[in-house]
Amino acid sequence: MMRRATISSVLATTWLGLAGCVVQSQPDAGKFVEAIPTADEIKLREPVGNQLGTTPQGFEPGLTAQGGPPAGYATYYKFTRQIFDGVNLGTGYILGAVWLVVQYPPSTLSDNEAVWGPWTEALSPAEYRFRATEVAPGEFEYALEARQKNSADDFAAVLLGHGYGQQHAKHLEGTFTIDFDKANEIDPTRLDADQESGTLEVDYVLSSFPTQIDVNSNHTATGSSFAVTVTAAQSGGGTVRVQSHDDIDDSKATAMEDVTMNSRWIASGSGRADVTIQNGDIPAGIQVLASECWSSSFERTYWTDNASLEAQQGDVAACPYADAAY
Repeated sequence: MMRRATISSVLATTWLGLAGCVVQSQPDAGKFVEAIPTADEIKLREPVGNQLGTTPQGFEPGLTAQGGPPAGYATYYKFTRQIFDGVNLGTGYILGAVWLVVQYPPSTLSDNEAVWGPWTEALSPAEYRFRATEVAPGEFEYALEARQKNSADDFAAVLLGHGYGQQHAKHLEGTFTIDFDKANEIDPTRLDADQESGTLEVDYVLSSFPTQIDVNSNHTATGSSFAVTVTAAQSGGGTVRVQSHDDIDDSKATAMEDVTMNSRWIASGSGRADVTIQNGDIPAGIQVLASECWSSSFERTYWTDNASLEAQQGDVAACPYADAAY
């Protein structure tokens, strides 16, 4: 479920640090930039301890930088973090690249459209451009586009999005889709297609509480997919729902299972996950059900399952949510 997003060397790691920390050097183009979300705004965080306005405070540092949380952390807390980090890495690279580009004056600018590029590298087989178009007052469509260098072909969208300017009532709401297959087709030398394929779609409502981010991923190279919905309350706490079709075996060499996980947190960080696993290597007609709770330090305090996967642990009455109802 974790994948890198290195669409080309123009989307290099150093661009990530620029997302959300941009000074717009072309004021006349500013309205076109307002609708583009930053990587930090879209970053999936466990919804706990809100201290930053509409952006929930997450548990940092992340798995990618640290190699994963300690082994003692609750299983489905770690599972959630792994999915979150995979999504964040992909969206971070792309949005980081876009925000680096729009620091500079656009190549062309009119009342309803700004275009940056095209640009390329000497050793890259592709060239890129970024377009932002005002389709209604304060409402914008934007695209990161690419094509083969020196080609007469039309540019194809690697990222396609829709958002709203700062004066619009729907500012900090929108959607965007990243097309990894199109990126692979245009620049096959830069990508690792078995890890980077399919599409990643993000819908977000961050304009008011409870905030919500929905992510849908389809991985064409493996046939796996997942959908994640994260909500966060203003006071801290929130919910995470994950539906995935993937091989839960570490070898990734067996059949794919369908996994549904519903998690809830309170402001301290303690929470509960209820999980259903079926199909794949699970016998037909059987559902594996598991419930897990963890403390504010993310250590398991309760476990039960109906397949004797692990020994029962703790008392459900001590969970922040003692019932499994949603």
